[in-house]
Amino acid sequence: MRLGLVGLLPGDFRTLTSAHLEAVVKLGFTGAAFHFPGHLCAEITPSDIKTCKTLFATHNLDLAQMAITYPECLFHPDANIRQTVIEKIKAGAKIAADLSAQYYLIRP
Repeated sequence: MRLGLVGLLPGDFRTLTSAHLEAVVKLGFTGAAFHFPGHLCAEITPSDIKTCKTLFATHNLDLAQMAITYPECLFHPDANIRQTVIEKIKAGAKIAADLSAQYYLIRP
């Protein structure tokens, strides 16, 4: 069995450091996860993706899951608010796929 950890890493993976991942390894886990703020999706670059993937690979860790956070409700009666959430979810899905996250989590 391989165990992962949620809650130890910063939500914005661009601020992730070797020290963060070394702490995960030191605790005996083989994977970790983070909750990424949806409003930051548009800022993510291919370089950000490469840096994160390299850090995980260097520490022999899996990105067990990536969740996306947003304050809006996916089922809000206002279509504009729903569309905002949908765009964040779609952008987050691409990021999760690019990072090779094993799971991508959303919430209503």
